[in-house]
Amino acid sequence: LEAPDLLSFHLPDNTLGQLKVGVSNLTSRADLIENTDLNIELAAKQQLADTNGFKRHDDLLLGFGAAGDKNSNWYLSGTLESDTPVLLAKGVIPAPILGVAINDQYMAILANEGRPVVYFYDLANLYAPALVNRFDNPLSLPISEIFLADDNWIGVGNNTLFSAAIRGSNVQTISLGAGVADDDADADGVAILYSDRLEFRKHQQLEQVAQTFRLSLLEPKSATISGSRLLMRSATEIEILNFTALKSGNQNRTFIGKAILNQDDAALSGELLAVLNKSAQRLSIYDVNQIAQTLTLTPLSGVRTTSVSSLQQLGFNADLLE
Repeated sequence: LEAPDLLSFHLPDNTLGQLKVGVSNLTSRADLIENTDLNIELAAKQQLADTNGFKRHDDLLLGFGAAGDKNSNWYLSGTLESDTPVLLAKGVIPAPILGVAINDQYMAILANEGRPVVYFYDLANLYAPALVNRFDNPLSLPISEIFLADDNWIGVGNNTLFSAAIRGSNVQTISLGAGVADDDADADGVAILYSDRLEFRKHQQLEQVAQTFRLSLLEPKSATISGSRLLMRSATEIEILNFTALKSGNQNRTFIGKAILNQDDAALSGELLAVLNKSAQRLSIYDVNQIAQTLTLTPLSGVRTTSVSSLQQLGFNADLLE
C-alpha cells in the first residue's frame, strides 16, 4: 500500500486481458474488495519505416515503400534470431511498387511502369539478391497481384490467372469468370474466393478447378491461407475452413465454423485471431474455439498501437503480429 487509494504490485507472468485485483485485511477474506478495471495489453512498436506493404516467408520479410521521385525502395529483412527485422539487402525500382512475393529461392516485385511489370531476383545470396529476369508484359496484362510457386510465378487480375516460369517469358492465361472477390496461394495451389464459393486450383493444373466449397458467408471480402487453415471474412462475419481437408476433397471435414464479428480486417495464426476495428480504434487478439459449427471468440488482449485507422495490412505468423 503506497498511499490512501494507491496500491502497487507486480504484474503476474503469462497473463493477458482483464486483471482481477482483490484486497483484504482478514484471513477469512470477509472484507474482500475486488476490482476489474485493469487490463494487461500487448504493446506494439514500430520496426520498419517507409513501408507501404510487405510479404513474409518464414523468417524473411520483404517490404516496399511509397514511390518518391518515380522510384520505390524495397527492403529484405530477416527475423531468424530476433523479432526485430535485421536488414539484409535493399534496392530501388524505377516505378511505383504494386506488390511483392517471396519464397525459398526467389523474390518478385510487381511495379507499375505504365503497365504492370515484374522483376525477379534469385535469393541464393540474401545479402545481394541477383536480378535474373524481368517480365516486360508487352501485352499489358492486367496483373494486380503476384505469388511464387517454386520456379513459377502466378499473377491475378481482372478475373484472370496468369502463370509462367520465373526465368521464362511464355505466359499462360486462364479466365476465372466474373465475381472474383479475393485470392491467396500456398505451395500446393491457388484459392479463389467468389461471392458464393471458394475454388482451389493446383499449380500444375491451374486451368482446372480441383475442389469447390460453397459458402454460407454473405458478401465475402477476403480469403487468407494460414497453414492448414483458411480464414474468410465479410464485414460482419468470419468463417474458418480446414484448408488441408478442402485440398484433398474431404468436404465433410472442410468446414470448421463461423462467427459474427464486426471488423475491418482479421488475421489467423493457429488458435489466435487478430481483429482490426477502425471505428473503435482497436486492434485485438482473440482465442478461437469451436463448439459444433460455431466459433467462440474469447478476448485475450488489446494491442496498444498508434494510428489504428491507418493500418492497411495485417500479417499473423506464429507468434508474430505485423
